[in-house]
Amino acid sequence: GGASRFKQTEAMRRAADIVIGTPGRVSDLMATRHIVLRGTQRFVLDEADRMLDMGFIDTVRQIASAFPDQRQTALFSATIESSVAHLVHQYVEDPVRVEIGATTRPAERTGTSPVRSAR
Repeated sequence: GGASRFKQTEAMRRAADIVIGTPGRVSDLMATRHIVLRGTQRFVLDEADRMLDMGFIDTVRQIASAFPDQRQTALFSATIESSVAHLVHQYVEDPVRVEIGATTRPAERTGTSPVRSAR
């Protein structure tokens, strides 16, 4: 979204290995058949919690349904609340959850030694 649609469709016409887009733009490109996802093997949804907050859940569902059943799906979210957890169970088979603690502490020592001048 926000970028030139013409430039994006021209780039995809030359063949794209990776397409990254907002739900609205991907949905729009699907509607005009500039992008077809039925042969795509990987589906990545970043900020899944924000997509729900912003009202994009129906668009995300539409996009997900365009992918083949056999695919790799990755959902990224700063928070996995119950509203996002149902997406995981709906779109991910045998999910693996990677969680990084909410609080991190800087390393006490970086392992580098002070710079010494050569004389």
